Amino acid sequence: MLNVSMTLQMVIITTHNGGLNMSKDCIICGSNIPPHKNEEGVVYWEGGHNAEPYASGRCCDLCHDLLVIPSRLKQMREEKV
Repeated sequence: MLNVSMTLQMVIITTHNGGLNMSKDCIICGSNIPPHKNEEGVVYWEGGHNAEPYASGRCCDLCHDLLVIPSRLKQMREEKV
């Protein structure tokens, strides 16, 4: 079970094994998850993306686009059959 608590300074991910991962690293590739900024450079989101169903945790933009979204689409196609 995943329990996510978000603050402005960090994302605390309590994993299903009870351990704490106190970072903003992508659960899939391990890279740092950069904040999203508006046109003025003001940070409006620091939490990454939900990596479900590909992985349990938060992921970077690249893994979200290349791995998580295709995984969700595949899951949706399989559920329709």
